[in-house]
Amino acid sequence: MLSNFHEEVGRVEDKDCKAALEEVCLLFALQTLQDNNNYGLFNSRQMRTIRAASNKVCENLRPNAVALVDAFDYEDNVLNSTIGCYDGNVYERLWEGALKSKLNQTDPYKGWETISKPHAWKGLKAKL
Repeated sequence: MLSNFHEEVGRVEDKDCKAALEEVCLLFALQTLQDNNNYGLFNSRQMRTIRAASNKVCENLRPNAVALVDAFDYEDNVLNSTIGCYDGNVYERLWEGALKSKLNQTDPYKGWETISKPHAWKGLKAKL
């Protein structure tokens, strides 16, 4: 699959589009390496290098992230993303989401009485 992806990216003529897709292809390759290390092909140092490379690629892709998602033409209600909606009202949507959250239906939230007791924290600290 990676080989086919790489081959198709090579056929893209628009240089900006091609550059973004090359980054996506690289991220796919790195993620595949991370996901399939259950065979123990890489040692911990190599895995750290792969993760660092993945993080760098994500950083490079960030300016194109919205355009890449928009290219699939999914409706906002399908994505169900608080911060990725077309209108850009990030803070308003975060506030609306917090108000609708089951955790915020009671004040204080359900379970507060358990974790607010000193003995609960001692037990938690002991487990950590």
